[in-house]
Amino acid sequence: MIATLIVTIVVVLIDASLKSQSPAQAQTLSGQAWIDDVLPVIAASTTEGREITQIRTAGIGMSATAISGQLTQAATAAQHDYQSVVALKTPASLGGSPGLLEASLLVRAQAAQAAATAVRSVLSGSAPTAATDPNVEALATAGQDFAVADRAYQLFATSVPKAVGVTMPASQWVADPTVWDPAGLQVFLVSLRSGTSLTPVHQVTIQAVSTNPPPVGTTNGVQQFAPARGITVTVVMADTGNQPEKNLTVTASVAPAAPNQTSQVRGFASLTPGSSQATTIGPIVPASGAPATLTVTITPPTGSTTPPVTSTLQIELAAPPTPTTTTTTRPVGGTTKATSPAG
Repeated sequence: MIATLIVTIVVVLIDASLKSQSPAQAQTLSGQAWIDDVLPVIAASTTEGREITQIRTAGIGMSATAISGQLTQAATAAQHDYQSVVALKTPASLGGSPGLLEASLLVRAQAAQAAATAVRSVLSGSAPTAATDPNVEALATAGQDFAVADRAYQLFATSVPKAVGVTMPASQWVADPTVWDPAGLQVFLVSLRSGTSLTPVHQVTIQAVSTNPPPVGTTNGVQQFAPARGITVTVVMADTGNQPEKNLTVTASVAPAAPNQTSQVRGFASLTPGSSQATTIGPIVPASGAPATLTVTITPPTGSTTPPVTSTLQIELAAPPTPTTTTTTRPVGGTTKATSPAG
C-alpha cells in the first residue's frame, strides 16, 4: 500500500514537472527521446553494412549456405531497422531530419535485398561471363545505392538541431566505392561461385588490355596508333578460381615487329582467389604502316594445372612522316643548296 502511494506521488510529480515546462523545453525533450530510440537502430544498421562489406571483400572460401544465410539475415534486419524508425512518432522539433534517416534506412534495406538476391542467383546458377550480366549489374546498382544511403545519413546527422544537444554517430556502408565496380564484381561473383566448390578450381582471366600511348581510333577492328617509338602494355588479370596462382608469366608479343626491335616482353604476377592485378610491361615495337597482331598471354609455371589464357588485339602503328626536301635559290653569284627541315 505504501509502495503504491509512493509510485503514485512520483508519477504526479513528474507529470506536473512536464506540464510546467515551456513548449520549447517539451519539444527538446521529445526530440531527445526520439534520438534515444533511434540510436540503437543506427548502430544495428552500421553493423549490417559491415557484414555485407565483409562478404564482398573476404567472402571467397565461405560456403554457399553461409553466404546466403548472412546476406539474407542482413537484408531482413535492414528492413526491420527501417520499419522500427517509421513506427516512431516524429517530433516536430526535429523538422525534416527524421525523414532523411528514414530514407537512408529504406534505401539500405532495398539495396541489401537486391544484393542478397543477386548473390543467391549466382550461387544457385551459373557464374557471370561478363560485367553486363544481370546479377553483376544488380550488385553494382546495390553498391551505388548503399553510397546514396550513406549520403542521406550524413545529411540527417548534420541536420539534427543543435538544441537537441546530441551529436549523431557515423554510419557508413561504403568505405571504398571501387569494390562495387562492375568489372571487379564480375570477378568476385565468379570466384564466389568457384569458392563454394570443394574441388580445387584453377582459373585465371584477362579482364582488360590497354596500351600507352592509347590508340587514336579504330578502323575495321584495327586500333590505330600515331607514330611512336614503342608501345607499353598494361594487362589486368584476375584469379577467378578458388586457389592461389603464383609465379604467373605475363607475356606481350607483336608480329610483325619493326626490324631489329623488341617483339616480345614479359612480367610476372601472383594472385589470390577473387583478386585482380594490373601489370605493365614493354615497350614493344610493331612494324609501322601495316596491321600487326598484339598477343597477351598469361602462362602458369611448369607443372601447374592452371590453363593459360590469351587475348589478342589488331593494331597498326602509323609510319613516321617522310622528311621533305626544299630547294633554295640564291642571288646571282651565290649557290643553290638543298636543305631539309630540322628533325
